[in-house]
Amino acid sequence: IMCSSSSEAEIRKRKFEAALVLWPSRRNMKLMFWGGVKKRLSFGRKIYQLMYGTGVRTRKPEHLQSPEVENNLDVARLIGADTENKDLVLVLSGDDRKFAERYFKDNGIIGTAICIHPGSGGSSPNCKPEQYAAFAKTLSVKFNAPIIFTGSGPEKEMLESVRKMSGLKDALVLAGEKLKHEAAVYEKSRLF
Repeated sequence: IMCSSSSEAEIRKRKFEAALVLWPSRRNMKLMFWGGVKKRLSFGRKIYQLMYGTGVRTRKPEHLQSPEVENNLDVARLIGADTENKDLVLVLSGDDRKFAERYFKDNGIIGTAICIHPGSGGSSPNCKPEQYAAFAKTLSVKFNAPIIFTGSGPEKEMLESVRKMSGLKDALVLAGEKLKHEAAVYEKSRLF
């Protein structure tokens, strides 16, 4: 719930009782430890267990088969969080939906598009780029719809590679946009 620009002093001032760190790093470990957060929970290896202390779920082979959200909910259960209601609610604004409208218009998309998100930021196992390319081609032909490959900014090169491998001339890459903008494109696409 803290952004990447947070400092130990900011965290200490807010007197957090617990922190669920979904992206373990040395920086985040130090922020939570020196920020005075008593319950520090995360995934990690031995080094993270030393500083997180309260609850660290080591990734085991059986966890690699679970969706990322399930792994994160397992960690949240360590502090007694209610994990029964798993419905994700992402409220899109008018501006978010206008972004999607502009994106479709600027790229000549009329009607339905298909979004494919090949990346995972390295957080969990994924299909090979060649498999995503073949999948995209199959869907595009079957539904006669353009493909939009989505991902984070650092994944742009990989997305371009998948687009080229697919052989789909009208395939697009949407990388590095705000989450809500990307979600609005998904909503407008109707198939992702």
